Amino acid sequence: MQGVITAAQAQDRIAGILLDEDGAEASFTLGDLQVVARGTRHLLSRMLLDAGVEPPPPATPSSETEGPAVLPASADSRPFAILIAEADDDFLLVGQGVTVDFAHDTDIVEVDQAEEGRFFGGRWIPGRVLNGDERLLMLPADGVGAVRIRLLRIATSAPDANAGSAGKEEVDPAEERLAAVRGGAGR
Repeated sequence: MQGVITAAQAQDRIAGILLDEDGAEASFTLGDLQVVARGTRHLLSRMLLDAGVEPPPPATPSSETEGPAVLPASADSRPFAILIAEADDDFLLVGQGVTVDFAHDTDIVEVDQAEEGRFFGGRWIPGRVLNGDERLLMLPADGVGAVRIRLLRIATSAPDANAGSAGKEEVDPAEERLAAVRGGAGR
């Protein structure tokens, strides 16, 4: 993964995220998108409380000095991540306990696909594709994980009157994909 990080740093396509445990947010711009990063545990607790459910207590961090020394255990349980823009609408999120939301000034932006995975030998090894509620926990709360995120953009600006040919309206591929996902027919 070192090559991916180095290339992203050289092209200013990477952001580091470190949040306090008390529910802080981090807002920043990456490419032409605004990104808001939140702690997953805090966000989920708020959702559960809104539904009238008592959230579970946070897990007790592993000891750094007791027990088997096979795997290191970090006592710092703050949410952290790096977010790398691999392309305009493709991102790699690596870290622990972070949830990200994307926004654009003029377009509607939503997550089209989220795929867990890992790097091995410098290559991405895909895991499971996250669906629905699974996307609330893209990164694990108690360990480091990685997820590739593909966004779907829907242009909300009015089409150019001179666009297209001979009165034919051009079809936005993103709108067609969204309509197919939602069960509607394309234009």
